Amino acid sequence: MLTVADLTSWFPYSVGVGLVLAMVAANLSAYFVTSAAVVPLVVRAIVAPLQPVHASAAWTVIRRRWRPFALATVVVVTATLLGSLFLIVPGLLFAFAHALYAPVVVMEELSVLAALRRARELARRTPTTVLIISALQFALPVLVLFASFDVDLTFKLDEHWQPKEFGFGFATSGTLVWYQLLNIVVTPLTGTMTALLYLKTCHAGGESVQDAAERLAGVDVPRSRWQRFS
Repeated sequence: MLTVADLTSWFPYSVGVGLVLAMVAANLSAYFVTSAAVVPLVVRAIVAPLQPVHASAAWTVIRRRWRPFALATVVVVTATLLGSLFLIVPGLLFAFAHALYAPVVVMEELSVLAALRRARELARRTPTTVLIISALQFALPVLVLFASFDVDLTFKLDEHWQPKEFGFGFATSGTLVWYQLLNIVVTPLTGTMTALLYLKTCHAGGESVQDAAERLAGVDVPRSRWQRFS
């Protein structure tokens, strides 16, 4: 068992909080990168289902948009973490409102601020669906994380009801680490869910799948005569 934080010693406590925030930021960043990479593949598979899909096409799009994507990711992750420090709710609301920022930045030639506004606009079209899908996307990786570690939390108050001790730690083993392999399934699944959610919100505003395909920068998406998208 490794004790990460204890309120009686401020330095270990600060280090522990920093480690937890770093882990959350790393997981969120990996999730956003995966979501951005999967969207072009899903759009291409829908528009041209008989054409082979190559991962290199997705990374071509991301490389062309890596600067605004990296900046938008820093903004979203930082705002989510800072908002979570205030009773968690503001951070969750910000994350849900910008759940579609990754596909927007990759698929559409917009600046960072314009992409964030566009993400909020898409989320408002089907808020219930966005809320449910976003909750699932965040819950699945968290469940895998909790399955991989044994978490120990300690919180004590003194006789004046003031915080006396607060600590948390985690332990793992060779058996529990195998649960991390679930990310091989969970990560592509959450990315595909984000891609389909992006297309659904676009369709809710009268935009077709072909419109989304035409916004793919640097990727040649062939048209099929027999396909019609409304």
